[in-house]
Amino acid sequence: MGWPPDTDDFLDIWPLAVEASGTGVWDRNVQTGEIRYSASWFRMLGYENVPQSNTIEVAYERVHPDDLDYVKATMQAHFDGKTQDYEVEHRLRCKNGKYIRVLSRGRVVSRDADGKALRMTGMTTDITNTHSVKAQRGGNRACITRLIRKNSTTPRRKLYAVDETKPVLQRRAKSMPCFAQGTEILTPRGPVAVEKLKVGDAVLTVREGGPSERNIVWIGKRRFGTNTNILPEQLCPVLILADAFGPSLPERDLRLSPDHAVFAADHLIEVRQLINGRTVLRDTTCRSVTYHHIALEEHDILLAENLPVESYLECGGKASFTNGSTVEEPVILRPDAIKTIDAYGCAPLAGPGSPALRKTQKLLETQIRRQSYKPAE
Repeated sequence: MGWPPDTDDFLDIWPLAVEASGTGVWDRNVQTGEIRYSASWFRMLGYENVPQSNTIEVAYERVHPDDLDYVKATMQAHFDGKTQDYEVEHRLRCKNGKYIRVLSRGRVVSRDADGKALRMTGMTTDITNTHSVKAQRGGNRACITRLIRKNSTTPRRKLYAVDETKPVLQRRAKSMPCFAQGTEILTPRGPVAVEKLKVGDAVLTVREGGPSERNIVWIGKRRFGTNTNILPEQLCPVLILADAFGPSLPERDLRLSPDHAVFAADHLIEVRQLINGRTVLRDTTCRSVTYHHIALEEHDILLAENLPVESYLECGGKASFTNGSTVEEPVILRPDAIKTIDAYGCAPLAGPGSPALRKTQKLLETQIRRQSYKPAE
């Protein structure tokens, strides 16, 4: 059965549906900062007959001061190609001075030849009432979230172990996935050197497809070497050259411990398995290194120099850090399976010869051909 004659043109009726939903539409010129809004966007904030054009500076003035840094960081992450879509929940000031809570979603729809964002469009929806209900149900939501994660049948990794778990791969005991000092981690306030982070600080994680804030619950630190002898192979950092995985992936040269896993092909891949002597190589001249790692409430994926990598997952190596025995332990739900990333990891661990490993190795080789990297001396 066909559409009624008076509704045959969808382009004529979709603005009416948007208007009825209480959602406002916006269209931003990223280069000039100019933003065009629908009339419903202004009405959502209590305005009438307001020019439907504005600038990003004025837009930021409407955002609640406590939310502004997070909004900017989330938008910048999308401009930089770190997320497929822009999505952020925050507060906007209305004409009467009061704030409403909104959900803004959008996407860059135009980029230049260098990948720089030119135009972005999206929608903003008032979720104040919905948020109030969610706040009242906060305790129940936590329980429901855990239940869903334990019984999920999606390819996503279960974040909570269940008795039926049969681990296929195990992390080696005493493995220490760490960042070399100086590595910059993306936070809501921008990139911050790992050694300057502290317990309670928020970082941005990206495993669920968009930036989410996660608080640090533990930070480890340890120095290896005396500047006189070359470090043993198992302690030498692995160097990932800038752009090894693609443009700005990573943005700068990145040094990780050999056991540290990057997130690629929907898997965790220990960086030592990706050494190719050209764009990923062991720093065999290193005589000393200070390693840091950060643990979140759950194992997750954060951005180090813009490259997706894992947060700390306790596999028996925590006590080897200088402060490992003097800080509060992160929650471990099944201490008897402490070595098993399959039970507690946020993604599956790729083993030798696995399709995920081969796919990522092929990606690195493709980038080598594109960038014409020279072999390491």
